[in-house]
Amino acid sequence: MTATELLAVAVVLAASVVMQVVVQWAGGRRQPIGDEIEYLDRARSTDPFSPVPFLRVPLFIGVVVLSGGRERWARFLVLVIGQLAVAATSIAGALLAGPAGALSAGAVFVLLPDRWVLAPHLWPDVLLAFWQASLLALLAAAVTGTTVAPWMFGIVCAAAALTRLDSLAMLVAVSVLPLARGGWSPISGTAALWAPTVVVLGAVAVHHRRRYGSYAIDDTAAFNAHVLQVELQRPSLPVQAAVEVAWGERRSTAAGRSAERASIADLMRTPGRFCVAAVRRLHQMLGPDTFAAERLLAAGSPAYSEARPRFRWWALRGVGVGFPVLVALATAGAVASRVDRSPLIPSLVTLLAVSAVHARTRFRCSVLPALSCWAGLALVEVLHRSDRALLVLGLGVAAAVLTLRAPPRREER
Repeated sequence: MTATELLAVAVVLAASVVMQVVVQWAGGRRQPIGDEIEYLDRARSTDPFSPVPFLRVPLFIGVVVLSGGRERWARFLVLVIGQLAVAATSIAGALLAGPAGALSAGAVFVLLPDRWVLAPHLWPDVLLAFWQASLLALLAAAVTGTTVAPWMFGIVCAAAALTRLDSLAMLVAVSVLPLARGGWSPISGTAALWAPTVVVLGAVAVHHRRRYGSYAIDDTAAFNAHVLQVELQRPSLPVQAAVEVAWGERRSTAAGRSAERASIADLMRTPGRFCVAAVRRLHQMLGPDTFAAERLLAAGSPAYSEARPRFRWWALRGVGVGFPVLVALATAGAVASRVDRSPLIPSLVTLLAVSAVHARTRFRCSVLPALSCWAGLALVEVLHRSDRALLVLGLGVAAAVLTLRAPPRREER
């Protein structure tokens, strides 16, 4: 990277820190909700990685444990990770399109309401966004001629899998990318790519077997499958109600775990039904961030109970259009930009996996870096008034119309 590109990245990072300070001040004191309470309780317990209420992959739990269970320090650690994700996204933009790419990709990510509303919260999503941004930067380096060793991709993918298991989709996507495999030995290169994930997940499985009596690495997928089954049986239920039904069955009956296993078996027996449900979820996942609007920013929610009225007004409107507009700009950038589109593929595959497995729109947070980068590339084409600028504008408007019309993923209403 040139000195000018590094300066552009530094400017973006400084703007991000200022933005987050303003958001922290305007948003007021936050109170933990949902899984945040579980993570803090784990950090304060004698066995943070226990299988109660779920057996989880351990990396994000370890991050919260570093805070000693103190909420303020845990939020600070997550905010620092979020700033590192901003820097990595800006670096990717610089590698793909120079200083203008660094500034535009970084600015989109910094200004995106979906990011700064979720940034201080204690969920794995912000950490996953950092791994996605790191992978994006490595792939951007690869497509621009830098030799990147396969084990470097492997370490990032292993860390993502240790953060949330569905991030194995990243590893699968990188495994088939021609840009990554082009300079590798078919055997040793692939082995170096997969080895970190195999080793760390194997170690987790052995640890769980010795301590908890099961080789399972994570059992949240079974619960998520049961939530999907509840949605299929009762399509009128909003997300929170479906989660509560599934959680009630898990806790109130001895057969709760059996119900989860039965849900998985039923979905496997009817793959067509599962695919239709996954496509429907994906369509909804292109819409507004209903989790932020209805769970975090809604009146009466403890998450932003002390937020200033003007902040709440702007944030609610921002999360209502932020992701659809981001998808529209990223689509325009991917189609019209001259750069190699391969670095975008792992995030698209991850979005498919997230849509199939998870219920809430906040899980999209991990794909924001790549979408922001390609949205930034679209802006570069327009600002440079290139011969593709008109195409970018047309594609952006068309995609915005389609994504803004995507049905919202009803969270509580």
